Amino acid sequence: MTDNIDSPNSKDTDKLRYDATLVARDIAKTNFTKKGVSKERQKHYEEVVRDPEFIKFMQSLASNNTKQQQVLNEPEANSNTLYAPVDYDNDFIPYKLTDNYIDHNGLRAELLNHINCSPDPLLLIGDKGTGKTAVVHDIASDLYEKGLCKGLISMQGSYNTTDKHITGFNRLRGLVGETVKGFAVKMIELANYHAPNLVIGFCDEFPNMPADINIQFAPLLDGRRMIQTSDGKMWKLNNNARLSFICTGNPSHYAGVNQLQEALMSRMTGFYIAAPTSDQLKQVVDWTSCSEEQRDCMLQLTQDIHALHMKGDVEYSISPRDLIQFTTEFSNRQHHYVPEQEEKEALCGALEKCILFKFQDTTERELVKRSIEDTFDIQMVTSFS
Repeated sequence: MTDNIDSPNSKDTDKLRYDATLVARDIAKTNFTKKGVSKERQKHYEEVVRDPEFIKFMQSLASNNTKQQQVLNEPEANSNTLYAPVDYDNDFIPYKLTDNYIDHNGLRAELLNHINCSPDPLLLIGDKGTGKTAVVHDIASDLYEKGLCKGLISMQGSYNTTDKHITGFNRLRGLVGETVKGFAVKMIELANYHAPNLVIGFCDEFPNMPADINIQFAPLLDGRRMIQTSDGKMWKLNNNARLSFICTGNPSHYAGVNQLQEALMSRMTGFYIAAPTSDQLKQVVDWTSCSEEQRDCMLQLTQDIHALHMKGDVEYSISPRDLIQFTTEFSNRQHHYVPEQEEKEALCGALEKCILFKFQDTTERELVKRSIEDTFDIQMVTSFS
């Protein structure tokens, strides 16, 4: 595509054609050139957006912006930008991950007090399956039902999170290019939309993001309360907006987890969440499908595997999530499988499927298998290996 496009002289249709062509040129470069599409198709695309019918369609879109499509920070908005619509009333209704969350360590009460009293972002670091994500959803859902929170917006961090997930990106929608707002932009707009009511922003696995990506949150987490997108626009929380930003992550020794930069750590408060004790696990997990002896054996196995993990003999450590999977599977095999299994067969099957499976290395799996046999005093017979 040609990079030198002369500006039309007219102030109405020709000006709109000029702006539309510039947008179309950028979209064509992004969506076609990088994918190796022929120059003929690029040329065809440029001709399409100069067509009078396309201009008419652009004019109709420009005159029918809804409240959801408009930029809430009106003084700084680019009136020529078309944004993908967002339903701030219905798209961010919180939900619970479990109906019977148990606050075994007081984390829920602490987190609720933080949301009500502190404007600072909060970071929870802890092993997998310790309830970090569940407690955020549980609190947000309860607050929403009581009318004390208007929404929960969340995202999942990972090594391939890019700035487009945080601030937004352009895409084609039919013949029109539009901007899809990223997580941080939608979080700001959600808080502004419902101000002065509370909204919760939640980022799971926050430290898994590359350092140059999560640092983009820095100006949002201090007194500036804003974030800048690649087009130079500033998205800022209104003075009466009430946003509680909560992040979770695994310890830095986990694979794929990065240490946060000091610039971010200085803005955050938080807690390191320890793995539950055996007494706490008795409360957290529903053990009704197990006998007391089976429960105690499972808790002992959990401690033994954790000790092996700390010594570096195995890479995986049994979490509360694994124990919940085990008890559910053990019950299903005895009461819902066709045919139903006897207790010993169900026990071996549940241990193989929900515990032994977690250890991907053959040597580690054999070590855990022997530990299971010693702890439960059984001959561990596997079904498929």
